[in-house]
Parts: sequence; C-alpha cells; structure tokens
Amino acid sequence: MSEKDDGTTPKSAKAAIGNGLDPDVLKAVVEECETIAAEVATKKGEFGAFAKKKNAEITDAIGNAKEQYGIPKKMMKDVLKERALDRQIEALRESKEPEDRDIYDDIRHKLGMLEDTPLGQAALAADASNVSALNVMSNKA
Repeated sequence: MSEKDDGTTPKSAKAAIGNGLDPDVLKAVVEECETIAAEVATKKGEFGAFAKKKNAEITDAIGNAKEQYGIPKKMMKDVLKERALDRQIEALRESKEPEDRDIYDDIRHKLGMLEDTPLGQAALAADASNVSALNVMSNKA
C-alpha cells in the first residue's frame, strides 16, 4: 500500500502506516493510559471508603428508627429502595426531549405503568371523566 505524503498525516500515524508501529509512541500511550488507570483506582478506593462510611450511617439511622419508633428495618429499607428507583425512573423520563417524553409516557400509559404516579392518576381521572361524559351523552341520545 503506497502512502501520499501531503503533509497532513501526523508523523506517528505515518510510522504506523508505512514503517510499522513507532515504539516511542506506543510507550507514551501505554504510560498515559496506565497513569490514568492508577488515578481511577485511587479515586475508586477513596470513594469506596467514603461509601462504606455513609452506608454504615444509613444502617445506624435505620436501626435507630427501629429502636426508637418501632419502624421495621426491612420495610424501611424497601421504602428507601423504592424511592431511589422512582427517582431513577423520573430522571430517565426527564432526560428525554419533550416530544420523546410524550411518546415515552404514552407507551407507559398503554402498558398500564402509570397508575401509581401523579401523572397516571390524573390520566385515570381524566379518562374516567371522559367515560362519564360519554355515558351521559349516550343516555341523552
């Protein structure tokens, strides 16, 4: 394969194309990636320690709720998990463009997935009103 030297191909790319891989470039890229990976590992370790501490605080708060108020631990954990999932679902919905959000809501509505949400309850109420209005109109006819 022949290569045109028009001055637009970087030296390192020319070496990779025409003469094989440039060992200096390879070493530089590998070192850069390893440095970044080491930084990530450090941050993961720091975050892991932070998360472990905060999770212990949550466990203590749930334990205190059980001791002081008789709130069952399992039910409290389930409610917290459900609320977190609800926030994730809402964030997913809100991340969509308005037009896509309408389509997303329509699909969920048609699958019966909105009954437990304020939007779903409003839709059910509106649907019930429409059915009532249709029944009144059909009785007048």
